Amino acid sequence: MTPELLAPRRLCSQLILLGLMGMSNVLAQKAPELGYVFPPAITLGETKQVTLGGYDFTPDMEFFVHGDNVSLKTEGPPGDFLVPGPPYWFGEKGSSPAFPIPREIPAQIKVEATGRTGLKRWQVANANGSAATAVFFVSDTREITETRFRDEPMEVGKLPVGVSARLSRIAEVDRYLIRTERDGPVSVELFARRLGADFNGVLQVHDMGGFIVADVADTQGRDLALTFDAKAGMVYTLKIHDADFRGNRAFVYRLAITAGPRVIATAPARLTRGKKQHVRFIGYGVATGAARLESALRFVEAPADSSTSTLPMRLETDFGESPGFEIPLSNLVEETGSHESNDTTVTEDPYQLSAPAAVTAWMPKNANRRFRFTAKKGENWTVSAESQAIGAELDVAIAIFNLDGKQLVENDDVPGGSDSKLQFVVPVDGNYDVVVRDLSGKDKDLAAIFRLAIEKQPADFSLTIPQQLNVPIGGTAQLSVAVERIGGFADEIAIELEGMPEGITTKTELKIPATKNQLKITFECADTVAASTTRFRVVGKAAIDGHDVVRKSASPAAGNLAPRDPDKQRVPHAMCTCTMKPRFSVELIDKNRQRAVHRGTTYPAPFLLQRDEDFDGPVSLQMAARQGRHRQGITAPMITVPPEQSEVLYPCFMPEWLETNRTTRMVVLGVAEQKDPQGRRRFVTAPADARITMILEGALLKISHEASELAIVAGDTFKVPIIVSRSAKLQTQVKIEIIPPVQIQDLLSTEPANVTLPTDVERMPLMIHTQDAERLLGRWPIVIRAITTQDNLWRVMSQTEVTIDFKR
Repeated sequence: MTPELLAPRRLCSQLILLGLMGMSNVLAQKAPELGYVFPPAITLGETKQVTLGGYDFTPDMEFFVHGDNVSLKTEGPPGDFLVPGPPYWFGEKGSSPAFPIPREIPAQIKVEATGRTGLKRWQVANANGSAATAVFFVSDTREITETRFRDEPMEVGKLPVGVSARLSRIAEVDRYLIRTERDGPVSVELFARRLGADFNGVLQVHDMGGFIVADVADTQGRDLALTFDAKAGMVYTLKIHDADFRGNRAFVYRLAITAGPRVIATAPARLTRGKKQHVRFIGYGVATGAARLESALRFVEAPADSSTSTLPMRLETDFGESPGFEIPLSNLVEETGSHESNDTTVTEDPYQLSAPAAVTAWMPKNANRRFRFTAKKGENWTVSAESQAIGAELDVAIAIFNLDGKQLVENDDVPGGSDSKLQFVVPVDGNYDVVVRDLSGKDKDLAAIFRLAIEKQPADFSLTIPQQLNVPIGGTAQLSVAVERIGGFADEIAIELEGMPEGITTKTELKIPATKNQLKITFECADTVAASTTRFRVVGKAAIDGHDVVRKSASPAAGNLAPRDPDKQRVPHAMCTCTMKPRFSVELIDKNRQRAVHRGTTYPAPFLLQRDEDFDGPVSLQMAARQGRHRQGITAPMITVPPEQSEVLYPCFMPEWLETNRTTRMVVLGVAEQKDPQGRRRFVTAPADARITMILEGALLKISHEASELAIVAGDTFKVPIIVSRSAKLQTQVKIEIIPPVQIQDLLSTEPANVTLPTDVERMPLMIHTQDAERLLGRWPIVIRAITTQDNLWRVMSQTEVTIDFKR
């Protein structure tokens, strides 16, 4: 950044006086946010180089991984802002909310071979607070990362394989080639929303003639999968894109491709521990190898080990092996209803269930199934119905009736899901009917299953706390502890704090009174505590039936945008961050004014930095990660304001293609290094007190060309006639440069290397030299850019594009 950019501007006397006075910052600092890991999948037993994408990162980030057998190590500071390139939305879509602008950190993730597959959560924090959790995936198959030349399809090689990639640009369609060795089913599953990527995928399979063999769209935001009939020796093309053809760097995904059938559910949905039992596997191609919904019966022995919660499996068939899945284990008797029952309307006779027990059943066409069990007065029972959690797609609701037909209790959805669960206290001895209904409206096919569990519930309790607690150094914060009382338990619960950092204390009486379901704990943080983050949890202790019962809190976790089972969206630890207040503020001068700015120019927005009396350090200004509308290429640099300076111009570049019928805004964030009470270097943030608001006017500079479609022999030098038009406000020399695609940028250059168009010249032939290389062949778009400055300081730029067909 040039010294002129930071030169103080003359301000009115009131502003100068305000700057001398200093002030305490009243704007909350901006905590970091997480976005993605790329590539998002790592194989068991491997160490992989990845990039960690996130928002409003600072150089002093702390990193955490939840779970055993996984470690994360960063290998550098945050990089530059990754502002999305073209194409852009215009018109109505141009006013859509902007995706946050990421920065990336190089890192290494190591997964031990003894670990488990599935989603793993990670988290970051700095002196401004902690981020919500994000996820990556641990696999037990071969994993590769997308590599392609131009937009050509990528061959995935031998199956099974997981392919990590991203839809980084608007209108991007990724293509993959699959070569099949034998007749049989091929299954493809998309992991996107489960990885935190907020897009709805569309997947198509084309044969060698270009005809669509299979297609599916994620219309419900749960990710997607398909199975198609493949023929030996054929090549199939997979195409994937967002349903609205959006693209963003955070749109990471994983495609799991397997030459085999696909299991979506089992009946029973859970296995009784230590029992050998018949299991019906429901899926595509599991019985005949045809890509249709069917079932196959197998004999499966469940482990008796109480420390094991699931049985990992792959279904082996004559048509290939299915992708891996897990069957949960249970201590109940697990029954299976008749799998033909979905073909007819079930009679009014209820299914007799000898509770405690569970049954996996099919939903009939009338979307209503009745079960009966016997209970005694005063007993506490937990009744639950699962469909989404077991891989099916029903939206189940449950209600309990007495034999007189009176409804006693009901539940539609559990928090965070569409399955159902309720507590039932038996009013009198007798029989009771549980009615399970489906509210989804889906066809009642072979996959229309659910699991009903009726369990006698002993007295117990569980604790839930928020996953993030930010406590300002020298200040206070409140933590809400929620208790779920189960099985009629209503007594007092003693509370202890596990892992809370030294220097954080509370005067709150640490107990939850009898019958109460919440405790609010107020924490005080000493002004000598270091700015750091610690894992902690709350421990509850109570006497139940003469026994001391200890329960540790869990916290809801973020990252998975398509959860099926809310119970799996929890982590055992919360994060307590001791935060620092910024000792400066960033104020936009004349904040209520809309500024008229020419397209293709730079607007220098005037800011005033107010430093507290005890702070005299430099302050950096940068774009905030979260902006308002779709960016359309708007960008601004990171600049540093030295200690002795309080006034600064922040340069915002407005590309020439911006629309003039809307206002354009820029949100600015201040970042400064401050020492915490223990003398550690930390970085604090403070958002500006207002957005820069701009109205776009006509451009001052315009470049165009007069070249028709060009066919050039690789290795030749050719010319492109260009025209540069300048406004009367901009009578300057103009630098001309070319921007080839990154794949061939080393194969083209201008002659001479530095091309400048004098002030009095509008037209010139631009000479471009090429090298004779195989990868240059084909049609390529070449950007020609004209660059100058306004007031000898602020960038002005225009560009045009010419398509060249390079041949031999």
